[in-house]
Amino acid sequence: MTIKSKIIALIAVSVVLPLLIISLVIINNVRSNALLAFEQKSTHEIGLVDTMFSHFLNGLAENAAFFARANALTNLKPGDIKIYTDQPSYMMTPDKNSPAEQIAFAMMDDFGKSHPELAYIWLGSNDGGYLQWPPSVGTAN
Repeated sequence: MTIKSKIIALIAVSVVLPLLIISLVIINNVRSNALLAFEQKSTHEIGLVDTMFSHFLNGLAENAAFFARANALTNLKPGDIKIYTDQPSYMMTPDKNSPAEQIAFAMMDDFGKSHPELAYIWLGSNDGGYLQWPPSVGTAN
């Protein structure tokens, strides 16, 4: 190898080696920072989802507790709610059935209208009675 080749090789190594080392350090730092930012952002987003889901579940629990304590429902007795089993197709008529069912349905109607995100409210009794807001057409059971 000539002196010229050695000088060129030495200059190339002295330029490429520091560039390679600096590049590896920068890539490592960028990767570490990106991973740290991703972990922090993910933790933050998971916390938001957890909070929103907790609010949703707390809302459901509060609604269930409201219905569990509502006198219109706790005062219902066997036979107060119409039984639709073993009937052909029917339209529910909770506003024309027993007075207790009318009161319970009126409460469900008020609750449903004040909570537009609700699709249904159901109530079943031990004797087979069924009450639903909004009333619907049922099929033979």
